[in-house]
Amino acid sequence: MEWTDDGLLIGVHRHGERGLIANVLTRRHGRCKGYVRSPNKSDRAALQRGNGLHVRWRARLHQQLGAFTIDVTRNRIPLLLSNRTVLLLVNVLCGHLSRIPEHAPYEGALDLAEEAIHRSEVATERSEVATDRFAPLGALLRFEAGLLRAAGFGIDASRCALTGTRDNLRWISPETGRCASEQAGAPWANKLIAMPSTFPQLVSETPARALPVDPADWLQAFSITAHFLEKQVYDTPSQGLPMDRATLLRLCSAKGSPTA
Repeated sequence: MEWTDDGLLIGVHRHGERGLIANVLTRRHGRCKGYVRSPNKSDRAALQRGNGLHVRWRARLHQQLGAFTIDVTRNRIPLLLSNRTVLLLVNVLCGHLSRIPEHAPYEGALDLAEEAIHRSEVATERSEVATDRFAPLGALLRFEAGLLRAAGFGIDASRCALTGTRDNLRWISPETGRCASEQAGAPWANKLIAMPSTFPQLVSETPARALPVDPADWLQAFSITAHFLEKQVYDTPSQGLPMDRATLLRLCSAKGSPTA
């Protein structure tokens, strides 16, 4: 069987003396692995995670490790080498995507990743990252919430599940991802996850116009998405979260420019 698709390179490692195994998130075929036969020196250098690809995959059977023919359509190496914040963001995105089940469709996941990279890239080009150090965190949080939706588990932070009110939302259920207001959820506070007041806006499909400036809000927000990613999305939850996630959060929450 054979197919072609666009994708994002999320991982690569050596296989044998000259070959590589590429791990690619594709638009229509989910996360797929394939063997890249004896790439030359320039091709090997271009096969870096975060690059956009057009791939052709071939195999005798669907469940086999196929062979990739790869064309790089978006070379992000110069961007990643020049900006540590965007490099960390791409590492976290690729880390999340490498943990989703292989061949699962995850419709829209590629667009979510490309959007997160683009938003951080645009902010960098406009020198906004230095003045608004939380821009990469906003892009990552929207990606994580979107990945949960793509997995069929959307966090409903729009209204209280108990009363229907949209005001003073304070808690979120660790089981259902639905919210409760401060008063309605108080009797079960020891079983719920505390939610920052800015969380509903941060995880909505419409980008937030103003990002919170309190690092504690970001820590709370990312603890919520971490809980559900490990529980609902990851193929092997014991893998844990991408290592650079905590580094990016710490870097962007610190004073000064994260691009330094």
